[in-house]
Amino acid sequence: MACMWRICSHSAFSPRRRTSILLDIVRWNGFRRNDLCFSARSLCSMLHSDKPVLTLFTKDECSLCTKAMGEIEEAVDSRSYSLHTVDITAPGNETWHERYRYDIPVFHLNGQFLMKHRADCCLLKSELDKLKS
Repeated sequence: MACMWRICSHSAFSPRRRTSILLDIVRWNGFRRNDLCFSARSLCSMLHSDKPVLTLFTKDECSLCTKAMGEIEEAVDSRSYSLHTVDITAPGNETWHERYRYDIPVFHLNGQFLMKHRADCCLLKSELDKLKS
């Protein structure tokens, strides 16, 4: 873990190289790239923070995504999680685009699928409470 933290925080590596190194480390531990439910940035966020990582898969001008995040921000204390967004239309996110293009907004919590199409604040609160205990 310390090795991964150094890679995430070391500015001598380009973001692309850090991602490549992190994916190699994960692969060495028995995972394939498509098995990963998180990006290297999410992984770095998880390593740097004690807070759970809520990942929103979205795209530009997604009104449903904006509405869902608004509902979450109103109902759930934002200090209880770290938000990470993934633009599924960005270069390099073709896998996410293929998987979620008809389903956004999609939310993962700590790399695991949580919900799609709309925000279920009760479910999110419940899962965050489970992680606290």
